[in-house]
Amino acid sequence: MMTNSAALFIVGVSLSILSCGWNTSEFNEGKAKGMIEAVPITLESEQVTMTSQQVDCGVGAELWDSPSQVSGDRVVAHLNSQAQPLGFTDDIAVAEAGYRQPYAQIRGSFMLQADVTSIRDKQQGVKIVEARAGARVNHPCFGSPLPIMGVKRGRFSQDVPASFEFSLQNDGWHVEGLVH
Repeated sequence: MMTNSAALFIVGVSLSILSCGWNTSEFNEGKAKGMIEAVPITLESEQVTMTSQQVDCGVGAELWDSPSQVSGDRVVAHLNSQAQPLGFTDDIAVAEAGYRQPYAQIRGSFMLQADVTSIRDKQQGVKIVEARAGARVNHPCFGSPLPIMGVKRGRFSQDVPASFEFSLQNDGWHVEGLVH
C-alpha cells in the first residue's frame, strides 16, 4: 500500500518531467540542435568547406591528387577512389573566384554538429532552422566537422548558415532535411 507522501512524490516527479521538455509540440533552439545532432542526416550533394591543412592531409592520405590549375583562377584536386566511401562525390575545389576556402561536395548519411542561429515559421507545423552545421567525416584528416555551406540567391555561400526543415507530426517534431 502506498503512503500519501509516496504518491505525492510520484505525482511531483511526473509533473517535473512533463514540464522539462516532454511536450512533443514544444520547439526551441535546444530541441532543434539536439535533433540535428542525434542521428545521421542524409545529405544530397551538399557543399562543405575545408581548410588548406585538410586538403594537404587528403593529398598525403591519397584521398585526392595534388591540386592543379584547370582554368583561370580555378584549382582542383581530383578525387581518388579512397575518398568516395567517405562521402566525397566531386573533385575538391582548392581555389575558385568567389570562395575564400577550399570546398568539396559530399553525399550520404553524416552525423552533424550544429549551432542554431535562428528559427522561423514556414507554415503551420513547419519550421525552418538556420544553423552553422558541420558534417563529421570519419577519417584522421578531418578531426573537426566540415562546415556545410548554406544557399543564398540560388548559390552555395561560405557565409550563410545551412537551413533545415522541421515538421510537426503526431509523435512530435522531425528533421526533414536541408532546404535550399
